[in-house]
Amino acid sequence: MMTGGRVSHFELLSELYRDTAGPVCLARDLSQKRSVAVRIIDTAAFPSGQVKQRFIEDVLAVSRIDHPNIAPVYGVEEVDGRVVVAFEALEGGPLSLRIGKLSAGESGGILRQILQGLKAAHAGGIVHGALSPENVFFSKEGTAKLVSFGMGRLAGTWVASEDDPRLFAYLSPEVIQGEEIDRRTDLWSVGVLLHEMLTGSPAFEGEDAPSLVFHILNSEPRAGLGDREDIPAETKRLALRLLRKNPEERPSSADDAIGYLEPLPGWASPRQKRLSLAVTYFAYAGADKGKSYIATGLAENVISRLSRVSDLAVTTRHDVLALRDRDVDPVELGRCMGVGTVLKGTVWSLGDAMRVTVHLTDTESGREVWNESFDRPAAEVSGLPAVIALGVAEGLGVDVAHGGVQSIAGKSTDDPRAYDFHARGREFLTHRGRKNTEAAIRMLRYAVACDPSLSAAHESLAAAYSGMFTYYDGAGVWLDRMVDASRRALELDPGLVEARLHLATVLVHRREYDRAREALEEIIRMRPDYYEAYRWLGIISDITGKYDEALEHYHRSAEIKPCSVEPWLYVNMTHRRRGDFTAAIGAAKKFLEVGLKTLQIAPDDPVTLSRFCVVYTLFGEKEKAYDALNRILRTGTEDGLVLYNCAATYALLGDPSMSLDCLRRALSGGYKNVREWIENDPDFDEIRKAEAFRDLLSEFDLQHEHRDG
Repeated sequence: MMTGGRVSHFELLSELYRDTAGPVCLARDLSQKRSVAVRIIDTAAFPSGQVKQRFIEDVLAVSRIDHPNIAPVYGVEEVDGRVVVAFEALEGGPLSLRIGKLSAGESGGILRQILQGLKAAHAGGIVHGALSPENVFFSKEGTAKLVSFGMGRLAGTWVASEDDPRLFAYLSPEVIQGEEIDRRTDLWSVGVLLHEMLTGSPAFEGEDAPSLVFHILNSEPRAGLGDREDIPAETKRLALRLLRKNPEERPSSADDAIGYLEPLPGWASPRQKRLSLAVTYFAYAGADKGKSYIATGLAENVISRLSRVSDLAVTTRHDVLALRDRDVDPVELGRCMGVGTVLKGTVWSLGDAMRVTVHLTDTESGREVWNESFDRPAAEVSGLPAVIALGVAEGLGVDVAHGGVQSIAGKSTDDPRAYDFHARGREFLTHRGRKNTEAAIRMLRYAVACDPSLSAAHESLAAAYSGMFTYYDGAGVWLDRMVDASRRALELDPGLVEARLHLATVLVHRREYDRAREALEEIIRMRPDYYEAYRWLGIISDITGKYDEALEHYHRSAEIKPCSVEPWLYVNMTHRRRGDFTAAIGAAKKFLEVGLKTLQIAPDDPVTLSRFCVVYTLFGEKEKAYDALNRILRTGTEDGLVLYNCAATYALLGDPSMSLDCLRRALSGGYKNVREWIENDPDFDEIRKAEAFRDLLSEFDLQHEHRDG
């Protein structure tokens, strides 16, 4: 194991792995002051000086490629009889660690990324030649990246050595036989990878190297794909085509192979997100604190615009709301939320003028990739969100011509009064509470009165009506108003999925579950990675007793938001409803694993704290649960969700009096749309049969009536 030494300007920290060519180490680049991975190859491993030179030329060619599915190469040099290649250090580990654990959908998403990376390399005239699970690594965000280009130059020496059979498992017949190679050689290796990802077993096996080579040259791939009903027939045909012995019979290019994937339904991601971004609420630094709503409006408008760019995964307003008014380091925030970049902004009010500064930071390197200052008259601030969104997209290298320029460009309204009232309304909504929600409704109604064509204000009105129904009133009139506002928003902007979600949730509240499912599935067809649609599908399945379906939807939610605790809370409760307490504890552990990071940067957020109360109790950590409960209740909160979670915790702690008190406060405040949920919430199992519990439900007309399918 090679550690603790130094090669050129690289301090070797640890050995990541080793193959026939030599070690690959995690190192510190002392000249650039950054962590890198370095591959160290003894020059004796090259059969000739010409092969070594062509290897170096390959590596240099790769270093000029900028593609999200190719690990950046920082340099190559020859030092003391060794060739040293420095490239990006990737924290997600190699594909080899995931083999046997992947669904068909996950395999499809990875395959697409591998092919996209090869397409870029082949366009530059570069053939990998030795692609294997050890040469596909993942970033911490889960992006697949190809490494070790040029290693195909050494493949001939592997064949001659007849060393470890695994060295040959991914080599094409033409490489093994010393023939000329081209891009179709890499496609053979992709076929072997695809077979192994889908079946968990190699396409070809042998007791030793000669036996394995014989099967690669003469035998058909091992069986395993044919019996898998979850693998589309077109995918099976692609796998077999990639593994044709004759290169002429394989797909002609990576792009040709990608074409097989385009029509396949049900795969993990029909279009791989290139980049991920969190937009924080902008700080307000002006003297007039009454204008802080302008900062809120700018940030939310930027989030809304960027969320429509298909090549960008953007955190929602809800994801960053708990961090509002906190000066969190962007690198820490990005790592906590699992995103690659963070946008922060500051707004100053200077009389009748505004100044806005924005900074876009890469969370892996800590490097600022884009920043800008904007000076505008206050009356023209409505045009800034589009300018900022376009600047962010360009700073990230997003092709806005194909990724949604029409969605992010242009003013939302030409009426500064409408923009101002809309921003004020959104500001009130961020503070929760009945009075704030009522104030938001007043501001938003003023906004649509000033500009009836402002679709975003109609959608925000629907969100405010939803808040009134869900948390503070529960009267059916709010659902009627949600429908009216959402339909008007969609008339103005049919692509507004948030408005479609409001209509779907109305159907849930009215217990029209089949229609709600159809509406949510339509949203997913429009935006395949829309978290809220999957979450609501899970809730519907839970309410109607379809627990396997619920788990599937919640797990998909967790894939979309890997740094959110919410899906794991749902998974935990669903397993408890099924009586699978081992799985429930596993989900609770996952909740803690994910949630503790969030709690570090938002330790006083009442919603997060109330969720932790339940999980602490499940693990028997009563002291932590009581401490969190006391911190929440001292605030005098009237938030229905928070009080409901407190009631659930007290029930688990064996304190029915406090449980019923918190539940009564939640219901009295209007948190009444929980009839089906409360009937099946396992947190209340110990007090559900108590007369006081049943009386409370009867008082608020929450006794169970029936289920619709």
